Amino acid sequence: FRQVVDNWQDPGGEARGTPELIFESRLDFPVMKLRPDDPVVRRVAAAARRAGLDLKYESAGGGSDANIFNGYGRPTAIIATGMTNVHSTDEQISLRDLSGLTRLLVALMTL
Repeated sequence: FRQVVDNWQDPGGEARGTPELIFESRLDFPVMKLRPDDPVVRRVAAAARRAGLDLKYESAGGGSDANIFNGYGRPTAIIATGMTNVHSTDEQISLRDLSGLTRLLVALMTL
């Protein structure tokens, strides 16, 4: 950026000063970080075992309601649904993944 500013020329000879960049950043979603030993994650892991499912831990970017809940001190895990083409007109989930998700949610509610 400094080189661009230093090399900047006013073709009409009327401008004064140098170009300026103003950058503002805001936090739309609070950052969340859960560990495998956090109670909410342990509960999901127990439900997955009960439902006969393998649990896979992943980090992801973006924002969800879970970010907001965690930001207010309510530990909340995001449970992936297995959907593909999410947030598109071709969003879908296989019956196999839907069945597994249903078993997981039932196990979570009955622990």
